[in-house]
Amino acid sequence: MEQWRKALGMTAFIAVCLYLLEVWVSDVQTRDLYSSLALLLLPFCLWRMRKVNLLILIMLLVCAGFLFLHTNASWYEVLYSFGENMSLLGLFLLVPLFGITLNQAGYYEALSRRIQAREAEKGEHPYRLGYGLTVGMGSVLNLGSLPLIYHLGEKSLGGYRPKLFGMTLLRGFGFCMLVSPYFVNVGLVLVLYDLAWTDIALYGMVSALVYTLVVVLFFPVTSFSNDPPVSREHSEAKVKQNVTTRGLIMYILLMMVLSLLLEAWLPLNMLAIVTSLSLIYPFVWAIAKGIFIPVFQAGQQHLATSYDRVYNEMGIFITAGVLGTALERSDVGPVVSQFLYELSQGYVPLIAALVLLLAIILALVGIHPVIIVIGLGQSLSPELFGIAPEVMAVLLLSAWTLGTQISPFSGSVLMAAHLTDESAWRLVQKNIGFVALMFFISSFLITVFHMFS
Repeated sequence: MEQWRKALGMTAFIAVCLYLLEVWVSDVQTRDLYSSLALLLLPFCLWRMRKVNLLILIMLLVCAGFLFLHTNASWYEVLYSFGENMSLLGLFLLVPLFGITLNQAGYYEALSRRIQAREAEKGEHPYRLGYGLTVGMGSVLNLGSLPLIYHLGEKSLGGYRPKLFGMTLLRGFGFCMLVSPYFVNVGLVLVLYDLAWTDIALYGMVSALVYTLVVVLFFPVTSFSNDPPVSREHSEAKVKQNVTTRGLIMYILLMMVLSLLLEAWLPLNMLAIVTSLSLIYPFVWAIAKGIFIPVFQAGQQHLATSYDRVYNEMGIFITAGVLGTALERSDVGPVVSQFLYELSQGYVPLIAALVLLLAIILALVGIHPVIIVIGLGQSLSPELFGIAPEVMAVLLLSAWTLGTQISPFSGSVLMAAHLTDESAWRLVQKNIGFVALMFFISSFLITVFHMFS
């Protein structure tokens, strides 16, 4: 059984590499191969899922099948739909390679030592530190940053409340989702509306800064009854010789600069650029630091065990691609756009509120935000509403962010629940007021962005 799981993980890796080959050399024949591999992977992903997720995805696949039949889609069009979201899978599967090099280079240990020294010098600010680390490291490492930073806090902080610390990291993760080009949702909306990251960067950063102010506002009223403080003596972190946090900062900054330069120079979207960099940059850095062999071995292990970690997201991404293709071929998009336009009478604040509310409700019943955003992105026409594509993209980012903060089925909430030994529903309950306020603020921000776009 273990060999089968390894084979499935490597199959996903091969499919992503074939997708990148098509992107870089325009070898369209490879699309048959990676789409077929995605079709092969889907049943194995569905087989491992919880019943709720399984039922939702099967229903969506059935709906997509009816739409394909209704529009007389060819076999090749149906096949290609299974590989439609290979870029999302690549981002989720390969971006953790950046973190493997950070770990093998000893940067995490150096960061732990720096945290301890800072606490000794300036006092303890565990939640501010945790939020800042999530914003900085999470923007690059995605969902993998949550356990990393939580365990870094366990190892480095002198005193904190574990559940409150975990909730702070969860909310910090929302900041990343509004602005980071290394996140699936940001890459997705850029592709949906054919935008560059720089087109939405300012709107996203303003949204993220306002989001942070709301996090600060809610911090004093966020508490858990069963959350006793943890206090420990600092222990000296074992750090490799000549390894400092400067290396960590340089690693991240150079990676982000390369991403932006490549997006400006090449006719590729940010999803393809980041995924491609993840296959090259960590290993070039490892060679420069003389740690290529341990990084390569850790990368092999990561890919071989990837199926066990990402089968849920893999199945969701593939299904979302099928549904998105079916919606794009049908007349559902124009119908939905017209319905929302008539319901809102073209009033932008009401349009924003309806989209955000729909995303929150669907997320609460277990529909993954990637499916929501692809469905809405394929349905909502910026031209019909008179809204700039950049503003519509930020609206979908806000919808995804709020959906993940309130859904007990989202990966970030489930991860935070696991780390804090708290139920996902309890974390969601603690976030209701926070999400409700962000709902109104996000609607207002979209209106302001529309006025100045």
